[in-house]
Amino acid sequence: MENDVQCIINKIKDGLCSNKELCYYLESKLVLIKANAILKIIDSQNKEMDIIYSLYNLSKKVEQEPIVFSIWNTGHFAMAALKILDTDVSLALFENNFKKLDKVIQQDIEDLIEYLKKAPIQEL
Repeated sequence: MENDVQCIINKIKDGLCSNKELCYYLESKLVLIKANAILKIIDSQNKEMDIIYSLYNLSKKVEQEPIVFSIWNTGHFAMAALKILDTDVSLALFENNFKKLDKVIQQDIEDLIEYLKKAPIQEL
């Protein structure tokens, strides 16, 4: 199984996934697959509607997802991706979720957005 997971992660990192596959991977039970899919979406600036809505669905689970990096989970990363993609739809969906969260989670998301803007995605 570990080898299969690494093959999927490599496929994602190499940009060999269709939008349909990326959406599927955003629903994976494996946090590393979800995280890598989100990072690839951010890095490639994939602004397709199916991707944005899949990120939105994941972002609604920000209070339920397991931690993947530091204090952040894939819900935090999905929220950050919606903001970073910077389309009218992604920003509206971001704001819809963001306003429902408590101040601590909002600050965590804002911190992640700043971190992702500064750090090369390939090094995460």
